[in-house]
Amino acid sequence: MPQMKKSAINKLLRQLEKQDFSGETRQVMPSELADTFIQLLERHGHHHQLIALTFFDRVYEAGLSLPANFLPDFLNFCTNRQLFFRFNTDKALAIAGVRGRWLIEQNPHWQWESLDDATRKLTAAERNEIDVGWKHKSIWKRIDALAKLAKHDPDAAYSLVIESWDEEKSTGKWRFLLQLLPPQTQEQFDFYKKLLTDRDNFARSHAEAQLSSIPEFDNLRRIRAFAEKVLVPGENSKTIRVVPMEKFTSEMKANDFTKKPPSFQYGMDEQTWWVVQSLKKIPVTYWESHFQMSPQELFAAVADDPYYVAVLLGWAEGMHHLKDDKDYLVWGSLILDVLHKLEKESPISVNTQYVDVMQRLAKRSPEYFLQKFKAGEKVDRATLVWEWVAHSYPWPWTEEFTSIFFDYIEKTLNTWLLHIYVAKFPAEYLPKVRLLFEKCKMSKESNSEVVEQCQIRLELRTTFDDLLDKLPRC
Repeated sequence: MPQMKKSAINKLLRQLEKQDFSGETRQVMPSELADTFIQLLERHGHHHQLIALTFFDRVYEAGLSLPANFLPDFLNFCTNRQLFFRFNTDKALAIAGVRGRWLIEQNPHWQWESLDDATRKLTAAERNEIDVGWKHKSIWKRIDALAKLAKHDPDAAYSLVIESWDEEKSTGKWRFLLQLLPPQTQEQFDFYKKLLTDRDNFARSHAEAQLSSIPEFDNLRRIRAFAEKVLVPGENSKTIRVVPMEKFTSEMKANDFTKKPPSFQYGMDEQTWWVVQSLKKIPVTYWESHFQMSPQELFAAVADDPYYVAVLLGWAEGMHHLKDDKDYLVWGSLILDVLHKLEKESPISVNTQYVDVMQRLAKRSPEYFLQKFKAGEKVDRATLVWEWVAHSYPWPWTEEFTSIFFDYIEKTLNTWLLHIYVAKFPAEYLPKVRLLFEKCKMSKESNSEVVEQCQIRLELRTTFDDLLDKLPRC
């Protein structure tokens, strides 16, 4: 749906002035506060949308709504980020107020609030709009149309993709799969089974992921059976032996192996890469039941094998399939310690898997790293870890978390972290944050552009707090 021209929006605003909004129950915020609020959303709304939500929540909790002339920017902001803000539709509509609801009714482009209502049936006009979009030359318009249909009628969306798949151009058609919900019917399962032999790598991988929940699924059984020929019992009950493949076979090709290791995996020969691939598609917890060993025992069981590094890298990849955060914490903490040592010692690069596990662990179990920082332990790539942890840690932050995080920034004078998270520090920390910013600004390590952005965000945050605090409550 194309955006309205500015002249049309101005015309709507003039019509808005003539409407009766006596039913508005929320306090309309002053223009200066509204302007600061919109700037804060836009400053944080692209890469740091969760931070933008801190201001979003505060305005909502204060019982405020926006003045009419700020509504178009606000509604455009929410519309352009609808995949994110659809989970906050009620709050967005409350901030828009009665005036915003009236504007939404006049402009189809702003009607993102209907995204939350998956049970609502599409109107004939909406379905016609989807059909037109699906036939468009632009793949992006087709994706938008398919996403809307999948939200309200998942089976119909599947039918469109199934019917057209073989005739679609190969470039980009895998993006259609991302719009579909998990398969439910036999036809949908059969479609994904067919994709297991598709020419497109992503389509094959996506099909495997969608079918992974089916225990009897033949492809996964085949992959597990192959991996069980690679990891076998050792000479005694406490050891596991690796049996590498001698040559690249048709069975390996059927399991979607590649013959040569990727360029980032330098130092790795073909046989080692084949061992990694044999393990990467299997959830690592599978080996606990298969060998009747704990994760710690599994690590010890392969420690002396010549292909030890390959097994660890395969297991690191296999951790992607873990759905339970507790399992990820157990395996992640173990594998990080080992990969950290191997990063300096191993002739084979482990960096990609090491950083990937670190990032996922920080996001899934931020408390794990927080306790390390609290205890004063040295944490590798600490700035990166803090960025991931602060992003994932529940907001509002606890006093303990805020204190530990602030101390780290103060100790390292890290302007980058300060500029990202200045919005999340509690109000009582702002005086200390301002003093810290002055120190960071003088650091030789500081980037002038980051310093400038940090100053703007800090000033906006301070202005927002002051204006909100001075506002009389109804």
